[in-house]
Amino acid sequence: MLTEQNLAKKLIQDGNISQRQADFVISKLNESEKSFEETLLDLEYINETELTAARAKLLGVHAIDLSTFPIAADAVTAIPETLAREFNLIPVMKSQNKLTIAMVDPLDMESIETIERISGCRVQPMLSSRRDIQQAIETYFGVFGKIKSLFIEAGHDHKELGQNKENREGLEITQIEGPIAQIIQLIIVQAVNTGASDIHLEPLENRLRVRYRVDGILQEVLSIEKVHQAALTSSAKIMCSMDIAEKRIPQDGRFRIEVQGRNIDLRASTFPAMHGEKFVIRILDKDSAYVELTKLGIEGEQFKKLTEVIHQPHGIFLVTGPTGSGKTTTLYSVLKEVNTPLVNVITMEDPIEFDLDTVNQGQVNVKAGLTFAKGLRAMMRQDPDIVMIGEIRDSETAEIATQAALTGHLVLSTLHTNSAPGAIARLTEMGVEPFLVASSLAGALAQRLIRRLCPKCKKAYSPSPEVVQHFNLDSNVKYQFYKAVGCRECGRLGYKGRAGIYEFMPATDEIRAMIVAGLSTSELRKQAIVDGMLTLQMDGMQKVVAGVTSLEEVIRVAGGDE
Repeated sequence: MLTEQNLAKKLIQDGNISQRQADFVISKLNESEKSFEETLLDLEYINETELTAARAKLLGVHAIDLSTFPIAADAVTAIPETLAREFNLIPVMKSQNKLTIAMVDPLDMESIETIERISGCRVQPMLSSRRDIQQAIETYFGVFGKIKSLFIEAGHDHKELGQNKENREGLEITQIEGPIAQIIQLIIVQAVNTGASDIHLEPLENRLRVRYRVDGILQEVLSIEKVHQAALTSSAKIMCSMDIAEKRIPQDGRFRIEVQGRNIDLRASTFPAMHGEKFVIRILDKDSAYVELTKLGIEGEQFKKLTEVIHQPHGIFLVTGPTGSGKTTTLYSVLKEVNTPLVNVITMEDPIEFDLDTVNQGQVNVKAGLTFAKGLRAMMRQDPDIVMIGEIRDSETAEIATQAALTGHLVLSTLHTNSAPGAIARLTEMGVEPFLVASSLAGALAQRLIRRLCPKCKKAYSPSPEVVQHFNLDSNVKYQFYKAVGCRECGRLGYKGRAGIYEFMPATDEIRAMIVAGLSTSELRKQAIVDGMLTLQMDGMQKVVAGVTSLEEVIRVAGGDE
């Protein structure tokens, strides 16, 4: 039996709390109705992960972290919600006749026997914290319970899918009725509320896996029976005006949904995989497009040089980085900064991700013959001051963009390169002459997204002298770094939200001369650092020192050596 005295002794032995803290907590118990464990947590003497681990050792059972464990819908709905609340437990996984359950008290045989009788399954109990279980009950019984009832309502014939098979532009989610469409809507709304950027519907051999990308990391949130896969995919296709009969080739589409008074645009794509069509939905929250340039995280001298470049009347400004690094958000922030009633701004995008007020936006339509290059040629006849091209992908687009910059226009665009100096090599590889690159380039910005440390649970520590030396930090300064811990606020991940790290290379006279001379990217990089450029790693280390993120996160995103 687990007593307060046994738990306190274990926590003291393991170094989680001191004897003085234990005595103080015990003295507080007579003043309130809260338990020893609740008081420990309220006083922040220990976090829930450490407390649950200690309890698991004392009880001789396995602990489960509900924030990272993918809870299955068929498990949650195996018992009534009333029982889950009464016994402080939640089913997390169901395999044939075995039901794995997270419990506050995994030795409560009365609760276990009751669950076994009602579910018809053999129960495997695991330990979790009371707060995590209560949060999971609120989250999953609401969503998964509704999803289960909708699956029951839909049955296996899914007759409602025949109601709307014609392709229409701007199709609203509310135009599609029926249980399966409502399930898709629930999955999307939950993703928006979770802060996800993407939804993945992934067909596996025996099930359909649903994952959300939150802060750049994929998390499994739902497992659906294979029998419902075709209906869900078809319903999602109808919502975004795709051809439901075509399953052999990839398709693209988009639609809109209203969530808590906000209009959310969604862009979808399919990919024919081994076990069916993989469906990815990108969540395009218009509010996230309007980030003030001052709030991107570009600071100090870097920010000063950047603003000087984008306010030049002509030249090419490039944002580089891999997919999902926030390039579009940065470009829109720059557009917002430079767009005034005195200038004519035109864009050519593929696709248009956000509808921007007072900006003339165009979209690539390859089927109709409207490519980036053709669109850019047409834009130049529209008397533009500022031109934004979604991406420079080919030599023709690169050549026209260069000519536009040389003839008095500010050109904003993106490139898929790993660094700011690498943008120069990419342009020359596309066939742009080095002297034209040198004459037209105003500056290049490389960026990545890193996870922010959770401010509630991040833990301070002093870095070793070897780390300070390796990252070229001042050895005379006593630095304080922070590491990820994990708490209820951040879902036990230790991180919450994202920030950018940047390296900005303005085209100085020295850089232009080196471009004309055909020097390598590494030589350009060395000169840019001499000119004051912070590399991605350098900027990342500044954010480590500032307590924004962890050293491990910067190494994961920007690498540990330069």
